[in-house]
Amino acid sequence: FALGAGINYSPDFQAESGTGVYYNANVTIPLGKYLDFGASIGRQTISNNTNFGQVDWVDYKVGVSTVLAGFDMELAYIDTNLSETRCSECGRAVFTISRSF
Repeated sequence: FALGAGINYSPDFQAESGTGVYYNANVTIPLGKYLDFGASIGRQTISNNTNFGQVDWVDYKVGVSTVLAGFDMELAYIDTNLSETRCSECGRAVFTISRSF
């Protein structure tokens, strides 16, 4: 069982939109010997954001992961509270395979 949290701060966020802060929290829970459940939630705040049309938004991810033959594998659902016009690719299931060298 693992819990995590973080804050990322940018005094000069993209496109001259002012200060940006991203808050996030996550949890990982073992589901037996080979499988983990993970969930995360984050909130982006921007002090002056006319480019996105929305100053704050929330994103989240829920999924399961495992390690097989040295490869990290994860199947997750990722989404945000941004409108579909702002984020047409949001709300997707994503499968990833990675390996550290």
